[in-house]
Amino acid sequence: MIQLFFILIVLVLIYAVVFLTLIIFWNKKDNVQKKIEQIPVSVIIPFRNEEKNLRECIDGILNQNYNQQLIEIICVNDHSTDNSLTILSSYNNIRIISLSNDKSGKKAALTDGIEASKNELLIFRDADTSADPNWLKSLLSKQAENDSDFLIAPVKYKTKHTFLGAIQILEHLAVSFTGVAMAKFGKPILCNGANLLVKKSAFYHVNGFTSHQFISSGDDIFLMISFIQTAKKVEYIHCLSPSVLCETENKIFSFLTQR
Repeated sequence: MIQLFFILIVLVLIYAVVFLTLIIFWNKKDNVQKKIEQIPVSVIIPFRNEEKNLRECIDGILNQNYNQQLIEIICVNDHSTDNSLTILSSYNNIRIISLSNDKSGKKAALTDGIEASKNELLIFRDADTSADPNWLKSLLSKQAENDSDFLIAPVKYKTKHTFLGAIQILEHLAVSFTGVAMAKFGKPILCNGANLLVKKSAFYHVNGFTSHQFISSGDDIFLMISFIQTAKKVEYIHCLSPSVLCETENKIFSFLTQR
């Protein structure tokens, strides 16, 4: 009994040390520049059956406080069967690519989008996300500060007053806290593909998704690991201004399937 109590005390102390260390690195301040050079960027949005979300996502990018002539928007259709393509056809200033029949999945969609892009700086966005007008300026400000090869940007959930929504928000806060703190500790372990910035040259240098192309998930974390293993500069944005918003899952089955 005494030995069990001693083990529990040791575990609590270890947990406390780890938690306090994370808090210290969470509170480490970022020195984000206020002014950035106006540089071109390609925003790549893979989608499949996102007719409910695409318009808000695209409109948010078109309304950024940034020179629209420098923003290339590429939407990659992953065999949608709804009205997603009809919605996108109403825009004149975006590029629409559809995957061939022998390709499918987010990694294939991102790869085709990257190959079609014109710019060195690439931003990956999920179609079910939205952002405020300063999202892009804040994101590029951080990238310009450290010349990052792989920049992990924050993602927030829209508040929903449901039990399932609250669970997802609490889970996301815990994961985000750990991810940011570990990144500031110099050991990034988490990222979210809904809001990422990468350099195209660095993406090709690590051979893109080749090492994990047959795994359906991991378009974000596996790619980050490839960047780390090849000594690329991986950074995590601490402030919330470059964040995007996404919806929580409405059904427990969808939530479990996603996880």
